[in-house]
Amino acid sequence: MDGLDPVVVTTPNREYNAKFEGLPAGQFRHRDHRFEWTRAEFEGWAGRVAADHAYAVRFLPVGPEDSRAGRADADGGVRSGMSGTLEIPELSLVVLVGASGSGKSTFARTHFLPTEIVSSDFCRGLVSDDENAQDATNDAFDLLHYIAGKRMARGRLTVVDATNVQPEARKPLVALAQQHHFLPVAIVFDLPERLCQDRNRDRPDRDFGPHVIRNQQRQLKRGLRSLKHEGFRQIHVLDSPEAVDAAAIERTPLWNNKKTEHGPFDVIGDVHGCATELEELLALLGYDVVDQGEGEFPDGGPVYAHPEGRKALFVGDLVDRGPRILDALRIARNMVAHGSALAVPGNHDMKFVRALRGRDLQITHGLDRSLAELDALPDEAKQRARDEVVRLLDRGNHREVPPGRSTRVRPRDLGRTDPRTQDSERYKSYDHGRTVSDTPWSDTPFRAGCAHRAARLPKQRRSSSTDARRCSALVRSAAKPIPETCPQTRSGFQC
Repeated sequence: MDGLDPVVVTTPNREYNAKFEGLPAGQFRHRDHRFEWTRAEFEGWAGRVAADHAYAVRFLPVGPEDSRAGRADADGGVRSGMSGTLEIPELSLVVLVGASGSGKSTFARTHFLPTEIVSSDFCRGLVSDDENAQDATNDAFDLLHYIAGKRMARGRLTVVDATNVQPEARKPLVALAQQHHFLPVAIVFDLPERLCQDRNRDRPDRDFGPHVIRNQQRQLKRGLRSLKHEGFRQIHVLDSPEAVDAAAIERTPLWNNKKTEHGPFDVIGDVHGCATELEELLALLGYDVVDQGEGEFPDGGPVYAHPEGRKALFVGDLVDRGPRILDALRIARNMVAHGSALAVPGNHDMKFVRALRGRDLQITHGLDRSLAELDALPDEAKQRARDEVVRLLDRGNHREVPPGRSTRVRPRDLGRTDPRTQDSERYKSYDHGRTVSDTPWSDTPFRAGCAHRAARLPKQRRSSSTDARRCSALVRSAAKPIPETCPQTRSGFQC
C-alpha cells in the first residue's frame, strides 16, 4: 500500500453462514479459514488499515442478496444504497449532506426520532425567531454543536440536518464525534440539481436564486471523494429519488458491544507470554482441549472450551516478558475464534502492534522477547504471523462491554470505578490488562513459578475445590513450587 496502488480485498462474510445447512453456530464453513468476519468487523479492520496508509475505502457487493443474510460480501463503508438498507452504527453522529431541496429533512423525519434530529434551520429559529435568517447562522451552529455534544455525552445517536456541503462545515462535526467517541457517518443526497431547484421553487420560504443550489451542488461533488479522509467511518450515497424512497435505516451494534453475552466468565489478565501457566490455569478452571491443530504459529495450537459454556475474558497484556509469547497468543486466538473467549488489548499488546507497524519505539519491558519470537519463525511464516498478531491485538483499543452495560466507555474512565463497568455483586473495575474483584487482587502479571489468578463472574458458592477459591484460582508452574512471595514483586499471594 506504500506505493498508493489500488488494493482489492475480499473476505468470507460470517453472516452468510446461515445458508450453510448443518453448520454449527460459531463454526467456520471451511477448514482453511483462519477467521470469518461480519460486515462490521471487516469494515473496522479496513478502516484502520486505510487510515494508517492514507487510503480511501470503498465497499462493493460480491454476489446476490439473500433474505436471511443480506449480500454475500463484507458490505459497509461507502455505498450507493443498492439494497435499500443503510447500516448505521448504534453510536453514530449521522451527518446529512446535500443541497437545499434534496430531501434531507423529510428523510430525517421519516427514519429518525424527532429528538434525535438537530436541524440548523430549527436552531436559527431558536436564536432569531426566523429559520431563514442567514445573519444568525453562526449563532445557530454554535447551538447545534452544543446540543449535538450534549446528546453524544449521554450516549445518544444524533442526526445533524444541515446542507454540510463544505468541508469546513463538516470538520467540527467530525471532531465533535471523535471527542465523544462516536462514529461519524455521512448520508449524502447526490440528487439532480434541477430536482432541487423545482422543489425549492414550491417553497415560499426559499426565495434565494438558483445560483445558491448550483454552488451547493458543485461543493458537494468536489467534496464527495474526500469524505473518508475527513474522518467519516461510513458514507452512504443516495443518488436518485428512488434510492431515497427505498432507503431503510438499520442500526447495528458496535463490534465491541457484547451485551448479549451473559457469561459466566473467567477473567484473565497479564498473561505476558507465560503459556504454560495459562494452560494450567485453564485446566484448573475446567476448560478442556476440544481440538488440536498442527504446525507452528500462526497455524495450529490447542482449542480450549468449557463444558458448561463458560467463557474466558482475556483483558490485556498477552505478550512480552514470558518464554512462550506466541503460544499464549495462539491459545487466546483459537479460543476467540471458537467462541469460548473474548479478548481486548492491553498497553503491552498495543505497543507490540505499533512496533510491528514500524513505529519508532523504545524496546523495553519485555518487548524484545516478543519481537525475538517472531524473528525466530521461518521466513515464509513471518509475514503471516505478523498479520495474525495485528489482527488479534489491534481492536481499536476498545473494550468489550460487560453484560447489561452501556457500549460507551471512554479512555479516561479506564482504571476507575465507573457506573458503566461497575457491578457491586460481581466486580469493581474492568480494565485493559487488569481486573479487580472483591477478593485480594494485585496487578501482578503471570510469572513462571508464581501464583496466577482468574476472576470468576458471577460469584459462586463454595461447592468444590475450585469454587472454594471464590474469585481466585491459583496455579503453580510445573517446574517450581509456588513461593510465599513473588521473587520479582516481593508481594504475597492470598487465596
